[in-house]
Amino acid sequence: MTASHRLSILTRAEIDELYALPRFTDEDRHTYFELGNAEQQLLRARTLPVALHLVLQLGVPLIFVQISG
Repeated sequence: MTASHRLSILTRAEIDELYALPRFTDEDRHTYFELGNAEQQLLRARTLPVALHLVLQLGVPLIFVQISG
């Protein structure tokens, strides 16, 4: 291995932990991705395309959203 002149602040494990995909538990998913009552009411009052756009704007993954049409 050759010597590097670059500054190393984080270890490889720390870099991997920082940039790896998050691992959510069921409780985490509920906390971070479930829509509140106000958001659900907004979705019900809109057409499906508008509701989907609203969900994307809120940053909620579609897999966790149930839109009754």
